[in-house]
Parts: sequence; structure tokens; C-alpha cells
Amino acid sequence: MDDFALRRGCNYGALLYDLQRHFPSVNIDYQVVGTPDLNGDGKEDIVFQSQNSGDVSYVLLNNLAIIGNGFLFHGVNLDYKIVGIH
Repeated sequence: MDDFALRRGCNYGALLYDLQRHFPSVNIDYQVVGTPDLNGDGKEDIVFQSQNSGDVSYVLLNNLAIIGNGFLFHGVNLDYKIVGIH
């Protein structure tokens, strides 16, 4: 995520606060695994993977504004970790 913050020049702390405010049920066991453009708007979005359940979720962004979220996969085997997204 540091790479994402540096490339986009965003305030990472403010983004995390906004994510936590909008999605208080998100557990801290989720780690950022990629920042692809999921919805084709030319802006980076964020993909997370739970280190406990294996669930893979996403947040759609318009700059720092959250415009959507959801799950890509539930219960991914914990032996599998996302290492890159294109």
C-alpha cells in the first residue's frame, strides 16, 4: 500500500480512516494485495485479502472517494495468497 500512496500522492491515513468509517465491520486481518482498475474508469481501486478467512474484497475509488465495494471471492484456501493483480 505504501507504493500506492506514493504513486497516487494520496493521504493514506485519510483513506484508511474513510474506509474504516464506511466499513466498520472490516477486520484488521485484511491486507492490501493490489490496486488495479477494477471498473475501467482509469482510476486505481483497492483489493484486500483476509489473512484469516481467505476472503478477497475490493473498494472502488474515484480518487479518494469510495464509490463501491464488495467481495470477489469467499473462503479462499489460506495456502493461496494473491501476489499480483494485472
